[in-house]
Amino acid sequence: SITAPDRIWAPTSEPFSRMHTLISVSCFVASCLSLIAAARPAGPAPTITTSTSIDSRSIAYPYLMPFQGRANFYQIVCQSGKITAMNGNAQLADLLRWQVDAGADEAIGEVSVDRYAAAPAAQPSQTASPAPAPAAVAPRRVAPAVTTPSPDHDMASREQVAQSAHDAARGADSLEALRDAFAGFDGCALKHTATSLVFGDGNPKASVMVIGEAPGAEEDRHGIPFVGPAGKLLDKMLAAIGLDRTGAYISNILPWRPPGNRSPTDAEIAACLPFIERHIELVAPQLLVLTGGTAAKTMLGAREGIMKLRGRWFTYESPAMASPIPARAILHPAFLLRTPAQKRATWGDLLAIRERLAGG
Repeated sequence: SITAPDRIWAPTSEPFSRMHTLISVSCFVASCLSLIAAARPAGPAPTITTSTSIDSRSIAYPYLMPFQGRANFYQIVCQSGKITAMNGNAQLADLLRWQVDAGADEAIGEVSVDRYAAAPAAQPSQTASPAPAPAAVAPRRVAPAVTTPSPDHDMASREQVAQSAHDAARGADSLEALRDAFAGFDGCALKHTATSLVFGDGNPKASVMVIGEAPGAEEDRHGIPFVGPAGKLLDKMLAAIGLDRTGAYISNILPWRPPGNRSPTDAEIAACLPFIERHIELVAPQLLVLTGGTAAKTMLGAREGIMKLRGRWFTYESPAMASPIPARAILHPAFLLRTPAQKRATWGDLLAIRERLAGG
């Protein structure tokens, strides 16, 4: 006798635990013996009449597996992990061992298949079938060509927008008319992303006009310039030189908030510039305070940064104004909130503005 393969043993977690794994031996041995019968048609065709289990503990405890054949009664014993035969049926036991060693340890069908009696496979027809008609090919769709505007075309478009803004702004003879013209102007895409049009706040007859860059989130929500944290600091800065919103007028170059508080583009500034120029003409202040680099460079036509523009006096003039007016660039209150060390320099600018207003 030979040792049965390990695959038919039930695993145990303890070395001396008794564990039975039920195997459908009827199907298992039927498959093995059916294969034997198919290989040897002259021999008996045994069938299974019962089933049993395999003990995983290596003891001398026999299990009998009776199989009823056509003419004989066979018994195979599984004892101590080995397959042996009783009543001299060694040939059947050897055949079963060979099946198990070959890996035939489970049944794949209810009945055996006689391969000798199986019908031969149908031969393919020799007559060639007609070739299928070629499928209709859909006409290929060609995507329309995308044309990129040339620089000249883009410049012409900007000039048209600027001319439209200039005409709309020049047609306003009051702040109310200018606000209505701004609200009806469609040359700036920021209009479609902002919540409010932030036009101005304060006293339009004041001697000081403060101009910023663009509204922030709080300004866009309330429709009033400089009402957020930077606006509160601006109020304190004005109060330090004896001014408040009743003695000053506040506006921005852009009345609409750029998404995410980003810096405005050159095209957006150019589209709104005619309106802020007309805004200054209608207010006619005695002094301009330009907060931040964008406002200072735009209104002064300068290319330097705010650090080079602040601390100096400039002159702002317009064809529609009777005379030029002095202008002073200061650091933006939002920048001062981020960089408190620069408040000292800004205080010097505020003292210079107070001195100029006093006639100095």
